[in-house]
Amino acid sequence: VDGKIYGIPTLNVSYVSLGLLIRTDWLEKVGKSMPTTLDEFADVLKAFKEQDPGGNGKNNIPFTMDSVGLADNVMGAFGIYGQWNDKDGQLVNVSNDPALKDYAEYMRSLYQQGLLDPEFATNKSATSAEKFTSGRAGVLLTRWSSIPGYEEALKKNVPDAKYEYIPPMTGP
Repeated sequence: VDGKIYGIPTLNVSYVSLGLLIRTDWLEKVGKSMPTTLDEFADVLKAFKEQDPGGNGKNNIPFTMDSVGLADNVMGAFGIYGQWNDKDGQLVNVSNDPALKDYAEYMRSLYQQGLLDPEFATNKSATSAEKFTSGRAGVLLTRWSSIPGYEEALKKNVPDAKYEYIPPMTGP
């Protein structure tokens, strides 16, 4: 503007390139706090399933995502940070990381308990987003850059909806 460059300060959002967006109004309805550990996350998802804060009955989906299958927030709790990690001085691809098995077991347990969308493996990004913006899902794995597109749909479908990203969680 007028030959000058201006910036708008903001909090650092570098940890949310792909993260877990959670309905904080659902957290309030089930009397839970923002999860900080994997155990707390599973507990929140159980509350979402059992207490039905979205009013969807059996159609309630505690946690949905698309077929990408790798949730950064959850992987980080197992010591997996990105596609390549330093393991004892060796650069190891995520697919060969020994902790990937533990991550897969955790995600499998969520699936078996009915806490992870049974259609996650075949969901397209638009499908999982629709489940969240229609008010049927409590947690969505998504990119921060997609939020403006969700905002309008969510506010239209669930005017009082509130949401934010789950900060990185701790685990084993």
